[in-house]
Amino acid sequence: MNVPLIPSDLLKKSDKILFIAHLALGDYTYLQNCFQAFARAYPHLKLHLWVDEVRRTSDASQWPHLKKNVLYDWLDACDFIDKVYKQNYSPELFQESIREARQEQYPIVVSLGTLRPHFYADLAREISPHGFVFGLKKPQGLQGLLHWFSYRKLDASLVLAQDLAEALAALDQDVYDLVLVDTTLDGLSGDDAANVLRARIARNPGAARLVATTSQHSKDFHAAKTAIGFNATLAKPFRRETLGELLRPRATAEAG
Repeated sequence: MNVPLIPSDLLKKSDKILFIAHLALGDYTYLQNCFQAFARAYPHLKLHLWVDEVRRTSDASQWPHLKKNVLYDWLDACDFIDKVYKQNYSPELFQESIREARQEQYPIVVSLGTLRPHFYADLAREISPHGFVFGLKKPQGLQGLLHWFSYRKLDASLVLAQDLAEALAALDQDVYDLVLVDTTLDGLSGDDAANVLRARIARNPGAARLVATTSQHSKDFHAAKTAIGFNATLAKPFRRETLGELLRPRATAEAG
């Protein structure tokens, strides 16, 4: 049965949510629209943001530069973000931020960390020992087994595959209701893309919904991709409403 990544009843009864991300200014110009849309959809939730500094260092000579990130000025001007953790540029301040965040007792923590997602799975659970934790994952090859215990700390997850090999590894390891496919990736741009992916799904491959995505969406794109086996297409950047439409028919059918 399809369920939301974060249970809707939990979103309704919670009073705040923490997003964890390692942001550059370019990332935020994209994500701010997502955060703003989330804030409009759930106005009762206070939105807190943890900006992790991937250049964190014990070298004090680097701290003045790291403190002056122009991104922080943008965040301070956002009226839909209630709190920002931005003192994470040294190991000591990082630990202080964790202690401060734990005191908030967040009912929901969402990690958007794409670099070292296992690290952010651990961080999210450390901040919220008893809350609902969502995070990103990478397909786990043999090397990925080292991070198995970190990913087990997540209550829900989204797997990110950066190429065909990672996509196939992900399909080998788990069962998915919905697979979003960037058809510009090598190995996924051809007419056999949907068949290649579906052939790696061991259990009920016809039940998985394969959705071709593009930033140049059109009727011609939709017709071409559905003709070669994709169930649907989706324009990027994604919108909450269109993703909901993709999930709703399956949830309705199974509920009936």
